[in-house]
Amino acid sequence: MTWVWRRPVDAGGRPSGRWVRVGESCRRPLPKVVGLSLAQVRRAFREVGFARPGISSEPVGGWALVNLDTYVAVAWPRVGVRPGQVATVHLLGHVVGIRPKVVQYTYVFGDGHSLASDDAGGRYPWGRVRHRYARTGEVRIGVSARYSADFSVDGGPFRGLDDTVEIAGPTRVLTVYQARAELVPNPDES
Repeated sequence: MTWVWRRPVDAGGRPSGRWVRVGESCRRPLPKVVGLSLAQVRRAFREVGFARPGISSEPVGGWALVNLDTYVAVAWPRVGVRPGQVATVHLLGHVVGIRPKVVQYTYVFGDGHSLASDDAGGRYPWGRVRHRYARTGEVRIGVSARYSADFSVDGGPFRGLDDTVEIAGPTRVLTVYQARAELVPNPDES
């Protein structure tokens, strides 16, 4: 038997409280490994130094235009364990490999809107994570990643771990401008 944990999130998808034990589960027994429990693997998973997802945007340069698509994408730092990398943990004489994967991103656009998606975003014109701002001003944008993982014990096959942890990345300022057309005389015409 293992414990099931839950952590509340606010309307923007950010953690807003403490982890609370909400029940038990007998669904996924560990392979026969002496002295190691699934609860210990889950605890190790929660302590992995995950990479904190950054956010990039286009147009580049920290600005956007009202009523035009702003494309956003996850930008992974060099620090921390990123999706697909394997963190190695030693538990009770066993080598446990923990390979994180992202099951959901939550994008915060700074104007009261957010988006939960499994898409890491992309560049113009093919990126599918976009946002249109309605007003000018400075906004703070960011992204968080909900990690799950696969794990392996003593070099065995990887299998899914039914647990998640939410890791918020740093935010950054984006200045939203209004573009206006203006006719100017041609200096070559006199």
